Amino acid sequence: MVAVAVLKFLLFNSVLSTTDVLTDLLTFFDLSEDNPRWAFLTFFWMWNPFLFHTLLYLYRKATGKCQTCDTFSEVMAEFYKEAGVHIPFVSSMHNIWRATRLHQLKFGTPEFNSRNHGEVEKLLDEAGRCSQAESNMEAGPQSVTQVYQFCGVFKIYLADCTNVLRL
Repeated sequence: MVAVAVLKFLLFNSVLSTTDVLTDLLTFFDLSEDNPRWAFLTFFWMWNPFLFHTLLYLYRKATGKCQTCDTFSEVMAEFYKEAGVHIPFVSSMHNIWRATRLHQLKFGTPEFNSRNHGEVEKLLDEAGRCSQAESNMEAGPQSVTQVYQFCGVFKIYLADCTNVLRL
């Protein structure tokens, strides 16, 4: 029996984020023919967390704030951990793996062994950090763009849109 806590984790950290990215991709394809600028912007917001974390990684690497790597594979592993997980759909796959691990640890059940608390905390923290980055750098800017587009399509003044948003 899968614990409710693991199912909640899977729903909020994998199913919803996959649905979000998938609908963004479908919106991109839908808009690309009639409105290529909005399509490109939608596509850009999908990739924004990855692009931001790539630039942040390169900056940290250039200023010596990252650990020193001896081999190319170490550099790629470090890059993947810092930025690669923010590629669309990749974080969802990681969260499926995390949910599987939480299930193996019997998280959310009476059989859960408290000595595994540290690993569970680390899994939940990693998922939360990734979700926060997606929210701040993809969903937030994209929602502002969509409100702006909505106002423009229906010839609504921007002040009217902000009044609706304040409600």
